[in-house]
Amino acid sequence: MILQFYSSNIGLRLDIATLKFSLLSNFIALIGGKIKSKQMISGNMSDILSNLYLSYSILWYHKHYLSSNNITGNIIRNECLNYLINELDYKINLVIANYDIPLLKPLLYPLINKITYPKLENKNKLYSIIINNNEFNNILKNDIYYKGTVLEKMEKLKQLDPKTNEYKKLYEDIISVGEFTI
Repeated sequence: MILQFYSSNIGLRLDIATLKFSLLSNFIALIGGKIKSKQMISGNMSDILSNLYLSYSILWYHKHYLSSNNITGNIIRNECLNYLINELDYKINLVIANYDIPLLKPLLYPLINKITYPKLENKNKLYSIIINNNEFNNILKNDIYYKGTVLEKMEKLKQLDPKTNEYKKLYEDIISVGEFTI
């Protein structure tokens, strides 16, 4: 895989998740035509595949558009990958718990994942980066139309001094979104 482009812990987890998904897919295929009536299982399998796709997309983007010594990019990448892989692990466990061929179900037990929970301090670091890092904000804004939206107002608010009347007026305008005079 592309293990050289990301930290070994996350890379190993992603490689294992990919292998588990391929094995699980084979067992799901044994359900045959009844899979249409098992919408929760097929939905969870779709979620797993989506998370794998998004994870590898993040790695591809990081490889092609960010330098490997970009600390901000690495933090954001790792948090996103951890979130996607944790959700993926949970969905794999759900599929296994609801697998309904009793004779084959014990063969799936080695695929069950230990769920890890994100640390709140990591989320706080991520929020701080998103709010305070202009370079990252510019990446997020690229190719997104936000002129005349509340996002544009919030960006302007960030540049104003909170003690001014202009700030207070704009702040009131932003928080009153959706309120209409009667």
